[in-house]
Amino acid sequence: MLNKKSSLFKIIVFIVLTSLLLSGCTQQTDKKSSDQSSTFLNIPPVPETPDIPKGAPNGWEMESTEIFFNDFESSPSLGLILREECTELVDDSIGGHTAIKLFNGGSIQTNADELPLSPDTYYVFEFDYKILNRGNDENNIVSTFLYPKESSNIENVIHCLPMLSNAEQKGTFSSGALTTSAFDEYYLVIQVHEGAELIVDNIKIIRLTSMPITDSSERWSNLENISYPRLGNYMLGGTGSGWARSERSVPNWSDQYVYKEEEIEEALAFFDIVAGPHLNIQSKDTGFAKRMKDENSNIIMMPYANYIVTNYVWPPPHATIDPDEEFYLDMPNDWIMKHTNDSDVEAYQWPGQFLTNIYNSCPEVGGQTFDEAITEFMLDDITASGYWDGIFIDNCFGSTSHYVPNFMNPSQFDYDVNLNGQRDETIAQVNELSRRAVTSFLQNIKSEVGNNELIVVNNGYNLDYTVVSYVNGIVFELFTNPWFQSQSQNNELAWRRWINDYFEAQEKTLSPHLNILEAGGGGSEVGYGLADKNYLEPTASDIEHHRFALGSALLSDGFYEYDLYDAGSFPYWFDEYSVNNDGVAVNEPKYKGYLGMPLRDAEELKSSSTLIWEESFDAGTIPSSMEGDSGVSVDNTKLIINNPDHETYAPDGTKVRTKLGEIPFESGKTYVVEFAWQVLETLDHAVKIKVRSNEGNLASTRLYGVFKGDSNQERFHITIPDNQDYGLEFNLLFGGGKVSIDNIKIYEGGAGPWRRDFENGFVLVNPLNKLYTFNASELSGKLDRTGIKRIMGSQAPEVNSGKAVNNSLTLQPFDAIILLADTIQSS
Repeated sequence: MLNKKSSLFKIIVFIVLTSLLLSGCTQQTDKKSSDQSSTFLNIPPVPETPDIPKGAPNGWEMESTEIFFNDFESSPSLGLILREECTELVDDSIGGHTAIKLFNGGSIQTNADELPLSPDTYYVFEFDYKILNRGNDENNIVSTFLYPKESSNIENVIHCLPMLSNAEQKGTFSSGALTTSAFDEYYLVIQVHEGAELIVDNIKIIRLTSMPITDSSERWSNLENISYPRLGNYMLGGTGSGWARSERSVPNWSDQYVYKEEEIEEALAFFDIVAGPHLNIQSKDTGFAKRMKDENSNIIMMPYANYIVTNYVWPPPHATIDPDEEFYLDMPNDWIMKHTNDSDVEAYQWPGQFLTNIYNSCPEVGGQTFDEAITEFMLDDITASGYWDGIFIDNCFGSTSHYVPNFMNPSQFDYDVNLNGQRDETIAQVNELSRRAVTSFLQNIKSEVGNNELIVVNNGYNLDYTVVSYVNGIVFELFTNPWFQSQSQNNELAWRRWINDYFEAQEKTLSPHLNILEAGGGGSEVGYGLADKNYLEPTASDIEHHRFALGSALLSDGFYEYDLYDAGSFPYWFDEYSVNNDGVAVNEPKYKGYLGMPLRDAEELKSSSTLIWEESFDAGTIPSSMEGDSGVSVDNTKLIINNPDHETYAPDGTKVRTKLGEIPFESGKTYVVEFAWQVLETLDHAVKIKVRSNEGNLASTRLYGVFKGDSNQERFHITIPDNQDYGLEFNLLFGGGKVSIDNIKIYEGGAGPWRRDFENGFVLVNPLNKLYTFNASELSGKLDRTGIKRIMGSQAPEVNSGKAVNNSLTLQPFDAIILLADTIQSS
């Protein structure tokens, strides 16, 4: 009886409210006959979570249920309360006859009696709009909130994404949020700012429910079949003023909007994979994923999470939920790494961020260590939300992080891993403990999610080939920087080191392989803020560097992007990203993947070679052609570089080199350098190989190995630019460790450009510091390609001219080109 009375009362209230609204604040100018199909309110119960077999790894995905729609045609006030003296029904509609006009700070709110929004639930709302007047607020036109029905206290209000003042004149706006568990019912408020006037139509509300999955076979089935070029974007930051103002990357413009939110998301959705958006998007702009999926139904998205460094947190307004803020703001100080004087270890060059204790020494607080807590956080707050396709985890370094103060200076290194108040840890020991901690952490994550969630990490410059085997991919952050910096010419050694790491990552990561290759310009070094960030269009240098970087990326199967400066950059489009059937570069998603699938692996077109110098150390002593510091010796026919001192800073390192002029290098010629190496005792830092003269380094790079047992057969090439005397140097940098070098061989020739063939064309890459001309036979290649022509583009028309390529083609040093050709179907 009570339930019937309550229902009757609600009906009476609804009729009265509707009559008042239609006769007062609202004015229906073109009343339409009833059409119940255009308006509905349906809130089915939340489906029960199915049982997960004990011990079975699982992931999560979102189920969407549309619970409300109103186009103001048949039942304008169903589920809504239209505020007096601020709204009116108008016939200036969007896709129908009737819409709502908001003005004078007016608002629409859902009726919590008819449409109660549940606690601890993700909701998405959207509506079509047309802006009549942008109003007086320089930041926003419309604000959106979720209010608890039981409280009028502003502190309990949840803020969603606002409509920015530079929004498109008309379109579809969406946002959403995660409600808290503090109240039983919520309602939505959409409010225009002072002076603004807005037409609103077709309001929709969607409830999201996270459901477990134990079989990802269909979820990831398309990833291995994405055609080429494959595009992936490493994009830090978030929706709203963050990306639109580009605060991270364009500091001189942070007081104004540089971009429209719509154009950023449209550009970002062009990519196959996006890694790095802020985690709080899921809880304060829940509509983001839907907007991206509406643009690109196959897009893969992974939010940013940190491992060894605390995140910056800015508490969101009022009751708005930010998962990072909830985890980090009250994180126990006992989980922060300490110096020997018990002070907190602040991240090098990142004031306000601190290193976390990922080691076995971390004390338990509330029954957990930091490692256990961060694992639980990533599982419960990220993967279990079902909102994303996995996680991007920053700072998963196998060795001591470059964020640790004095990570290259053993004499100042003060990192109290064992918490005994004494400086008794060497950098080498912390390297080993760090690798152990990171691999254990990743193993624990993967044991819980299996292949049902994607895990991509940033492993740092010294790629740890052991760590990469526990993840689906690596973000190669600004991988092009070492190629073009601090050398007298483009750095061939650094390019070859990157290619080796790239191929290794493709081979050793878990399937599906999602290595993201972020090339970049601006002359910046990662994290050091040196880039020229005050330009919005690529320079000629950017376009050239991009072309070479994309060509290099196409030599394997990674996902590529080029940022104008860093991971806060606008996701820019380049000619080579999408080409239509006529060979014309067009910024349209349907023309991505125009090269089709690869027909064969990449191939280096090596020239003939002649051995000109070698040293195998069979005599048991350092040969007369070489010189070395103390600690350099020959043992068992191997050259040994040994510095047992892990406590003293060695600014020049411990090095051994060939005497200048001993190797008969000649100007204008390219040489291949081969040697074997093995780490005999874990290093504090790294081994660097250089080709040098009296005037400095011609080229240099670090070997990847840091840990005892790491070894490889190395192969680099170097082009000699002039008639100076040059030599080869191996340098154990800054501190202690022990490494062997053996079987050094230097060949004149033996290197060349690279090629990879695809169904609809091929890529040519010239990683040499000299011109290379392909003759007709080399252009047609082993597959006898026909119909070869250039892309028709606008950014570098002298390169992408659309012209046929017949007899020959010349590539500049460190340049690449994509050429179209008659189709060959892959088998």
